[in-house]
Amino acid sequence: MITVRGSEGMRRGQYCSNLTALFLASDNSTPVAHISKWLATALCDYGDLLIGTGEITEAEVMYQRALAIDPDDVITLGNYGVLLDDRGENAAAEAMYQRVLAIDPNHVNTLNNYGFLLYKRGDFAAAEAMYQRGLAIDPNHVTILGNYGLLLYKRGEIAATEAMYQRGLAIDPDHVTTLGNYGVLLDDRGENAAAEAMYQRALAIDPDDVITLNNYGFLLYKRGDFAAAEAMYQRVLAIDPNHVTILGNYGLLLYKRGDFAAAEAMYQRGLVIDPDDVITLGDYGNLLHKRGDLAEADAMYQRVLAIDPDDVITLNNYGFLLYKRGDFATAEAMYQRVLAIDPNHVTILGNYGLLLYKRGDFAAAEAMYQRGLVIDPDDVITLGDYGNLLHKRGDLAEAEAMYQRVYDIRSC
Repeated sequence: MITVRGSEGMRRGQYCSNLTALFLASDNSTPVAHISKWLATALCDYGDLLIGTGEITEAEVMYQRALAIDPDDVITLGNYGVLLDDRGENAAAEAMYQRVLAIDPNHVNTLNNYGFLLYKRGDFAAAEAMYQRGLAIDPNHVTILGNYGLLLYKRGEIAATEAMYQRGLAIDPDHVTTLGNYGVLLDDRGENAAAEAMYQRALAIDPDDVITLNNYGFLLYKRGDFAAAEAMYQRVLAIDPNHVTILGNYGLLLYKRGDFAAAEAMYQRGLVIDPDDVITLGDYGNLLHKRGDLAEADAMYQRVLAIDPDDVITLNNYGFLLYKRGDFATAEAMYQRVLAIDPNHVTILGNYGLLLYKRGDFAAAEAMYQRGLVIDPDDVITLGDYGNLLHKRGDLAEAEAMYQRVYDIRSC
């Protein structure tokens, strides 16, 4: 699994570590209101410092104390919003961001952070409006350019995404998040060498960036360089032993390498941390399925679908388990659910064709295979299964042509 991410705006980042110094620097003529303002600022800065050391509860207390003195301090409101957002309290975070923008509609970092909250919530139109407002104020805001690019990427606008990333990197060539996300785009587009270069640039700047380590590891895994991928995953787990995505990806690597016991241990570690991680549940189900533990695999697949009924990968895998178990009717229902979501899913078309073939409905099976081959003429599994159908039906010349196509593709 590849991870992409956005960036929240910078916190204030200027820490006043000695409150007494504020008072010593003032004299009796300093207005009380000014001293109060200084105190509120110092409390906010101290909260920022505590965030940096992971003392979240203590930081929240500091922000609350600062806001009790100065309820309209936009930096404290914004930073408190980020804390709440990070903690998953989206409604409370949104309220903080809205308070900031009611006071200062042009507060660029809050426009970014509020946009990112809306993006995570799936409200792309509202998020885009926030990013556009931010860029109208500061066209060179690298974080907004990156986050806007991420939104466009998720919306499938790849060219526009790339343009945003390139704008950002022209301003700040060392922006790690943008480098990493641009790497993901290139990787998805099949430009593996260019993606690798982006990941390497990011890691030269921040060798401990866990998201890039994960994504680079997954690129190496897909390329078959298991040893190098494993090294990336191990680096992440040395930094964060509870990184669920890495535990799942490392488990997948071990599974593909045939080390089922070690893979299972990774999946179990991940599910202790997040019992509802659908990718880990699905991959663990595949391991159990492969090992012949069909009842346990069935349970894993059902857990995934209880969380995400439209998870097409699990619907396919569960359907195939049911097919192998002889429950053709339920398997067919799974395949139909996938095709209602994605009518061009080549694997499902092939698996559904196989089910129909086994049920003796050669005409319907042939139609499925032909649909799949229109989408991907080089899908060797569909070609092979279609060849088997033609062979069984006595169309030997056509069957031979299918088998020859499989051979030619695999010989390339």
